[in-house]
Amino acid sequence: MLIAVNYVNYHAHRLAWLYMTGKWPAGEVDHIDTDGGNNVWTNLRDATRRQNGSNTRIRSTNTSGFKGVSKHGERWIATITANNHQRYLGIFDTKEEAYAAYVAAAKRLHGEFARFS
Repeated sequence: MLIAVNYVNYHAHRLAWLYMTGKWPAGEVDHIDTDGGNNVWTNLRDATRRQNGSNTRIRSTNTSGFKGVSKHGERWIATITANNHQRYLGIFDTKEEAYAAYVAAAKRLHGEFARFS
């Protein structure tokens, strides 16, 4: 949502950050629940672009039902993107095993910005 102040457009979450802290965010403002319209203060946190990119929902084109997991022949492959590089986590017999590998890597690589669904 954009808000015009003196004919200049600002994103509502950036204005909320300014209002609550008295200063502009150092980086980007991340919506913890990934809902860009939810600008409640407790849903906002300062983030770098990479951190903000880590907190994304499962893609609508995902067919496995698990973030970071895709079909590979009769088995399942797990991958994760971190620091602009896609990392191969392995091939597994079940999608649940592949997802467990993704979750462990996401916790390690993305910390509090890791999102699992």
